[in-house]
Amino acid sequence: MTKKPFLKRAYRLKNQQDTLSLYGDWAATYDQTMRDHHYLSPQRIVEALLRHCAYKSVAIFDVGCGTGLSGMALAKAGFTQIDGSDVSPEMIEIPSQLPSVYRQLTCVTLDDSFPFPDGAY
Repeated sequence: MTKKPFLKRAYRLKNQQDTLSLYGDWAATYDQTMRDHHYLSPQRIVEALLRHCAYKSVAIFDVGCGTGLSGMALAKAGFTQIDGSDVSPEMIEIPSQLPSVYRQLTCVTLDDSFPFPDGAY
């Protein structure tokens, strides 16, 4: 099992610089850490959307998309209109390489407004 230094650091974040540093350092091993800890949120998100969305073409905005775990689960379930944002350039670089998952990815800080018009999602 992957050691827990990143998880411990995540609970000690105090500011945006701490956040950027953590996720920049963690990006390369994030997915493995989540697998090691039986991370179920992506599948739970898919299950909830399948219960409440009549169409798989509904526009979805994945806030804090990180390495794209939720986006991949959504795409595998047949959702096709997925956009994402994250604060970490290193994390968002990973899903930018995934074919047919995200339409658009945007790196934003916690101080930025969301990069979409009202009512888009």
